[in-house]
Amino acid sequence: MFKKVALLAWGLAFVLTEIIGIAALYLAHILGMTSILGGSIADITITIVRFLILIYIASSCRVSLSHAIYKPLPRGIGIITVSMMTSCVVVLDYFITIMSYGRYIPQLLGVEHFIKHGLLWAFLPKIGYYFSEITVMNYMYILAKRAWPTLKPPITAGIMFLILGWAIPHIITKNIVVALYAIVLVIIFHAGYEYSKSPLTPIVLWFTILTV
Repeated sequence: MFKKVALLAWGLAFVLTEIIGIAALYLAHILGMTSILGGSIADITITIVRFLILIYIASSCRVSLSHAIYKPLPRGIGIITVSMMTSCVVVLDYFITIMSYGRYIPQLLGVEHFIKHGLLWAFLPKIGYYFSEITVMNYMYILAKRAWPTLKPPITAGIMFLILGWAIPHIITKNIVVALYAIVLVIIFHAGYEYSKSPLTPIVLWFTILTV
């Protein structure tokens, strides 16, 4: 059952929602909206549809969505793991930024773009979009681990599923360098998940990468 559900989560909560977001952005463009407003509408649409799909899938397979967000919370060695891995991704992203741009430029989730256009409110849908993306990644990870339990940490079936279903498609949407970086992030995020025993670890690392 979990094989079908994992593929369903990938097809609906990840692929389909992105297509719906692109359609919403295109419609906003046809209606003459600015790119930043259209992007916000797309972000809101993706986030709402994504969570509705995840809630439906969670109710059908009885794998609570809370286990992809905060259950269980990291404790003891898990907190130390989160702290150490957060420091590692900060250093990693710093050097990648230096190599890419010649100087360090903090991303800050792109908030300066919204401030520049006087639309700071549109920053909230962007945060919602980022949160929905890492949530669906965590949920796909959990389902894939249950579907193919033979692979063991640190490279579990969940990590392989995310590499194939989330990281590698960046070759099409971005480029091969971004895809390789996405593969590294999947391994870091969800190895952290395994050693901290908490889905909160990938969420913290994800927003750390987007901020620094």
